[in-house]
Amino acid sequence: MKNILLLIFLLSVSSLAAQQPINPKAPKIQFDQETLDYGTIEYGSSGHRELKITNIGKEPLIISAVYGSDGGFYVHSFSKEPVAPGKSTVIKFNYDTKRYGSFTRSITVISNADEPSKTIVAKGQVRIPAVKDSVVIQQKAAEPVFPPVNPNAPKIQFDPEILDYGTIEKDANGMREIKCTNTGKEPLILIDVKTSCGCLVASYPKEPLAAGKSCIIQVKYDTKRTGPFQKTITVISNTEEKTHVIKVKGVVNPPLVEEVIQRPNDNVKGKD
Repeated sequence: MKNILLLIFLLSVSSLAAQQPINPKAPKIQFDQETLDYGTIEYGSSGHRELKITNIGKEPLIISAVYGSDGGFYVHSFSKEPVAPGKSTVIKFNYDTKRYGSFTRSITVISNADEPSKTIVAKGQVRIPAVKDSVVIQQKAAEPVFPPVNPNAPKIQFDPEILDYGTIEKDANGMREIKCTNTGKEPLILIDVKTSCGCLVASYPKEPLAAGKSCIIQVKYDTKRTGPFQKTITVISNTEEKTHVIKVKGVVNPPLVEEVIQRPNDNVKGKD
């Protein structure tokens, strides 16, 4: 009974250890505003805005990419220089204010922070322009204006879509493969592949992937860490979605505790 309780205790400790942050000193992103709100602005007015990012972690923050969710809302500039702990940097955006009506877009920041991919919302409304005789055109229910979709754009299909290790033993082979197929019509380029934890590493090909072709993303989990785990892999590419997230999960069993059974009469000497 004591050995069973010991095994349960070890499993509980291992599970808690696996859920602790791997690097407590990792850089962390803090936005100066949770939503980039343009409010109500005039047609043709300045669409330039700035977003302040502060590194509240303990290691330098490196921003590798910033994406707007469509062609009407784009990134004007950002710095790729490391941002020291406690310091800030500014990302500049521009919205095409010749598109009237309400709008909601997203900004995705890719970095080496504890959250490799972080997204905030940009929203606002552009007033409809007035005609020369000062009669304002009656605005219908506003509808989002999206840029034309490229029907030939590359598209990603993953196999599997969720990487499930199942239940494996400690020190087992942590290598796995994710098949990536370009189901679009133009070459697919994997710009970067990031993982949510140092215990999970990924390697990928840098060459363009022709339409209909496939490549392999190699993934390795550190199976010296016991207990259940849930991680993510973020694939950054030249698709219209820009980023794709793959979930990784599983359970690593701790080594079995050898049970020592002592019989009651083992220490009793036999009769003469």
